[in-house]
Amino acid sequence: WSNITSLTNISLQGNQLTGTLPPEWSSLVDVQALYLYVNQLNGTIPGAWADMRDLRSVSLSNNRLTGTLPSQWSALPSLQVLDLSNNRLTGTLQPQWSSPMVGLRVLYLGGNQLTGTLPPEWAALPRLHVLDINTNRLTGTLPPHWSNITSLTNISLQGNQLTGTLPPEWSSLVDVQALYLDVNQLNGSL
Repeated sequence: WSNITSLTNISLQGNQLTGTLPPEWSSLVDVQALYLYVNQLNGTIPGAWADMRDLRSVSLSNNRLTGTLPSQWSALPSLQVLDLSNNRLTGTLQPQWSSPMVGLRVLYLGGNQLTGTLPPEWAALPRLHVLDINTNRLTGTLPPHWSNITSLTNISLQGNQLTGTLPPEWSSLVDVQALYLDVNQLNGSL
C-alpha cells in the first residue's frame, strides 16, 4: 500500500473484511476519505493515522474495534466527518480533540462502551452540527459551555448515565432541531 502515492479515497465498506487496521496506512498522506464500515474488523484504531493530514471523512462504524479513542487524532485539522459508532471502544472522550479539529462537523461515537464525562473543551468545536454519543456509559453533567457550539443541529446523548439538570445556557442553541437525552438520570425542572 505504501507504494500507492496518489490514493485519495479508500472505500471498502459492506464487505466481510477481518483483521486489524494497518498502522502503515499512515504513509497514505493524500487519502481524504476512508470508508471501512460494516465489516468484521477488530483491534485498535491506529494513532499513527494522524499522519494522514488530508483526511476529511472517516467511517469505521459497525465493526468490532476495541481500545480507546486515539488522542493523536487531534492532529487532523481537515477532518469533517468521523463515524466510529457501533464498535467496542472503551476509555474516555478526548478533550484534546477540540482545538485542532476546528473543521469537525459530524461526530458519531454511539453504541460503544465509552466512559467518563462530556469534555467541556469540546465547546471549541465551532462547526460541529451533529454530535451523537448515544448508548455508552458516560456519567457527569451536561457541560454548560457547549452552548458555545452554536452550529449544533442534532445532539444525541440518550442511553448514558448522565445526571444533573438541563443547563439554562443551552437555550442559546437556537439551531438545534433534535435533542435526545432520554434514558439518562437527569432531574430538575424544564
